[in-house]
Amino acid sequence: MGLPKFLILFLFAATVAWRQQQFPGLPSLSEGSSLTVEKESDLLVSPNGTFSSGFYKVGTDAYCYAIWFTNSTNKTVAWMANRDEPVSVRGSKLTLHKDGNLVLTDGVGSTVWSTSTFSNAGVEARLLETGNLVLINQSKGVIWQSFDFPTDTVLQSQRIVKKTMLVSMRSQGTYLSGYYNLKFDDTNVLYLIYNGPIISSVYWPSTDATVFYSKRTPYNSSRIAILNEAGQFRSNDNLNFNASDYGVVPKRRLTIDYDGILRLYSLDESTGLWEISWLSRSVKACQVDGLCGEYGAQVVFNSNDPEAERNRNWYMKYLIGFVGSFAVIEALCVGLTWWYLFGKHAHEELSNIAGYMALAMDFKRFTYAELTRATGNFKQKIGKGGFRTPQNILLADHLEPRVADFGMAKLFKDIHGIRDSYLAPEWMMNLKIDVKADVYSYGVVLLELLSGRSASSFLSTGGQYNEYNRLVHWVTEMIREEGLEKVIDPRLHHEFNTKLKRLMKVAMSCVQEDRKARPAMSKVVELLLENDE
Repeated sequence: MGLPKFLILFLFAATVAWRQQQFPGLPSLSEGSSLTVEKESDLLVSPNGTFSSGFYKVGTDAYCYAIWFTNSTNKTVAWMANRDEPVSVRGSKLTLHKDGNLVLTDGVGSTVWSTSTFSNAGVEARLLETGNLVLINQSKGVIWQSFDFPTDTVLQSQRIVKKTMLVSMRSQGTYLSGYYNLKFDDTNVLYLIYNGPIISSVYWPSTDATVFYSKRTPYNSSRIAILNEAGQFRSNDNLNFNASDYGVVPKRRLTIDYDGILRLYSLDESTGLWEISWLSRSVKACQVDGLCGEYGAQVVFNSNDPEAERNRNWYMKYLIGFVGSFAVIEALCVGLTWWYLFGKHAHEELSNIAGYMALAMDFKRFTYAELTRATGNFKQKIGKGGFRTPQNILLADHLEPRVADFGMAKLFKDIHGIRDSYLAPEWMMNLKIDVKADVYSYGVVLLELLSGRSASSFLSTGGQYNEYNRLVHWVTEMIREEGLEKVIDPRLHHEFNTKLKRLMKVAMSCVQEDRKARPAMSKVVELLLENDE
């Protein structure tokens, strides 16, 4: 005997009322309906209330449409629609149009974000218990889902595929897209990548060795990875791991955090707090590109491991030896250049050197009386100095070169005369940087010595010179149009001879735009000493 119809309706109404009391919000959004920023109760809630979806405050009068864990402290976000273009409170809304398109508009009605979907079969929006926001037609087919467009987080049962890319937050509490990515590359390997405004590079797994060293494999081209309900992560490239609290009970999320570290979190629903249940032990904080400064890096050794201690000692010896050797070679090359130009006539040309250095280094020698008058008996500040290159190459007795403030330029973000004047083109084009970049800088210094012109003086020139180095461009054009003699500084008081030709040949070979065409510094020394009697 069936239940009376009124009793069925009563039980259904009671169930709906109980659910709304337990999980405030809507189970779905039908065509023509909207969620607004002004009404905090305008939410979509998953069947068991694990996830909520609505407008999430990201700043002063700034909101993003998001999905978050309902029972977590501070409503931890799992997905955002418009993370890089927040909307204001007044007039902004999310609407499911009758053509099946879910659209987010701002206060003036402009479209900020949409699913770009179309269906005439009747569509509704639902938030599933997995945290997946879906558009479903009348035949229960999914025509769009948020799982296909993740932000910085992957949820349980959500797949990472060929086109998937996780993008970190910009910083803690700032939901704008950051600089760290997780994605499959063309070699079928899941990589962590730093994609900054200046450089871009892979930092996990390490590129110092093959992917096989990290127990990965590039041979499976399916490019699929998934975090299952039990806390197992499985990827086609052999990146496999389990949560430390393996099991189906905790809710979990895999997030690439703002610091570039990939972490698996498990939710303690009794406290609403997250606990780390996995992270890559092979990634240390300062090994993540950009985290310890643009070019910062950290090498970490275990002091309790004798082998690690031996490695540390070897590494430090190698590092000190390398830096010291490079400084010696650089000083030697500069010294040889000056010896070529002035070595045999130094006693006759000391008076000319002052004028030459003033031209090349923008320095002028002032007497004490002049300084007293200019500063009002040293009471008025008339300016301040700064770090520039190669003005830190100083001359001691007998014209011996000395390099001052070695390496201090690294402490400054932007130094007049460095970025455009002395850096190799690969610095400006985000290409790989190696020792050939230093060869280029040496070549610019050599051109300054030969031409008597300061590279930094070309920065204010508004002409047609090459954006990477105007001095190099000027020398090249002058040689092509008027000959090499017009480039050499007349203050040298040398006849145009084979030595100057050789020096110019070395300088021009050092400033080749293609770094592969530049000689090694050992070859530069060999060329400078060639046929020297």
